[in-house]
Amino acid sequence: RGLGDVYKRQIQYDYTYTLIVGKVEAIRDYVYTQAKRDVLPEYTFESDRQSWVLADAQDEGWPITGQWNVKLNGKKPRLVGPKTFWKAEDMPKLYLRAAFDAGVEKVTVRWEGLNGKGSGQTEIKVNPDGEMRTLVVDLQGLKNYTGICTRLEIIPKTDGQPNRMMTVDWMSHREYTSN
Repeated sequence: RGLGDVYKRQIQYDYTYTLIVGKVEAIRDYVYTQAKRDVLPEYTFESDRQSWVLADAQDEGWPITGQWNVKLNGKKPRLVGPKTFWKAEDMPKLYLRAAFDAGVEKVTVRWEGLNGKGSGQTEIKVNPDGEMRTLVVDLQGLKNYTGICTRLEIIPKTDGQPNRMMTVDWMSHREYTSN
């Protein structure tokens, strides 16, 4: 099964767009002045999956209320982020607000580099007591965390027992002061 967007009848996607008509130079000028510059990873899982998908794991379905509860029942469960684009130097740390139950003692944070260059991973220990904590993943200086990055993955290492859980509140390039 490939990884793609999760489509359900209850999900509502909101978006806006601008239709630009004119000469190429005017269109380019408009686009460059409107372009977002701060596009560092920042996801809050209060009411939706933020375009993240699951591989070898399941959630409780729609709607998501407050936090993303993920069942880690597969052999290699992982949370796969949407395609995006950021410079490694602009995000030296990743903050992950999550809780893990018994049987999950480590999490691998993986990143993809642009065109396969700069991909890598690091592993962190977690406290498997079900308590929500903010984990700080220091990426700066890690081998291959360089250049342009295009995706994050969170890979919990489980003991293989059924009904293991991970609850995610948010994930960001910065630490939130609330929670």
